Amino acid sequence: TASTPDVFPDLPGFGTPVRMYSGGAYVKADFSEGEYDWTGRANIGASYQHGLGASHLRYFNYEGQLEGRMPVRSGQSAFVGQIAMNVNHERSDSDPIPFYMRPRIGGSSTLRGFALDRFYGKNLMRLSLDYRYRLHPNFEASIFHDAGQIFDRAGELAWFNWHRNYGLSFRLHSNYRTILRLEYGFSSEGSMFHLSFGDRTPQPMSGVVRYGTYRR
Repeated sequence: TASTPDVFPDLPGFGTPVRMYSGGAYVKADFSEGEYDWTGRANIGASYQHGLGASHLRYFNYEGQLEGRMPVRSGQSAFVGQIAMNVNHERSDSDPIPFYMRPRIGGSSTLRGFALDRFYGKNLMRLSLDYRYRLHPNFEASIFHDAGQIFDRAGELAWFNWHRNYGLSFRLHSNYRTILRLEYGFSSEGSMFHLSFGDRTPQPMSGVVRYGTYRR
């Protein structure tokens, strides 16, 4: 098996620890009305990262996550849509952003048909749409479509370059929380099966403040 330096000879930040400080401002809004009612959530923020010591890391990070629910049949079914964006802007004198600090997609919280953190890069754009249907007061089924792209420049952001997957999901829950979740996603790279307990954890904000779990 080839070593990491052989496969990725120019991987930014590999084997190099970074000391830095970060400052930012974040806003969270939640207008929840229920699982199958009109609902909106938003997390937006901006931060600045400044390397210390030998590090010349200098960059701004802008990110946001929006979620909306539209009932189809009151108390029975609903569409759930999400959009997320993460943009990094390096100063001209900055070192490259280390690979472990860059946005990534793949896995049960982002693209459910791909392996965990399958794609990573400088900037991220992601969309998802679920149709959820209550089969029983404590059992729900849904079909979903996820799409996302990692890109370095705005000119690379094109619909034909997006990574997409489709799938099915089943959720067992109580009146207050999710107990068990089964998800099966299919993509151009095959299929992935996810088994999780509790609510889906959203992809965290990458700046100075990280939000906790919310229902997804």
